[in-house]
Amino acid sequence: MVYIALILSIIGLWIVTHGIKHGRRHPVKGLFRCTCGLVPLLTGVMIALLLLNLQTYARLTDELPVVDLRFSQIGEQAFQAEMEYPDGRREQYLLAGDDWRVEAQFLKWKGWATVLGLEPQFRLERLAGRYQDIEQERQAEHSVIDLVSGRGLPAQLDLWEFAQQRPRLTPMIDATYGTATYLPMRDGAIYRVTVTNSGLIARELGAK
Repeated sequence: MVYIALILSIIGLWIVTHGIKHGRRHPVKGLFRCTCGLVPLLTGVMIALLLLNLQTYARLTDELPVVDLRFSQIGEQAFQAEMEYPDGRREQYLLAGDDWRVEAQFLKWKGWATVLGLEPQFRLERLAGRYQDIEQERQAEHSVIDLVSGRGLPAQLDLWEFAQQRPRLTPMIDATYGTATYLPMRDGAIYRVTVTNSGLIARELGAK
């Protein structure tokens, strides 16, 4: 798809450039060429933006490890969470509550998108704390970490959000949905989150 975007953009730019040149002598003809050139040019740009956005997602072909979480208790219903990704990247956050919860976004394709080889894809969205007591869950302080911000295109160009709001304009997407998993936070506990076509799965690995 990268080559398709590049070829369309080059063709469109070439037609527009020639339209501008001919427009000095034949304004109507030049305008017509520019209009015709904008179609492949804009199509190429849109495909390029789509590919950039998809870079923030990971392909889903089997059960895959997504992230390991390690917890250290620093107070009553207060924990430090360390997230370690398969590529070795680590991040630390403070969570309040009794449980931890990880949420992810899913994209599934149909039609020409599957012909082009697009596979189901996912992206981690949030890490949050969760209280087991319902009244606390309603009233106590919550900690929610955005795991998407700063890793892709602006929210206005986010494919998942766009498909949610304008499903008629994204016929190649079969489904967009969210999934989550949660387990208790305990001092020294280590968990592994994996992903399958049906959603996220969390398993305890042990303790430090």
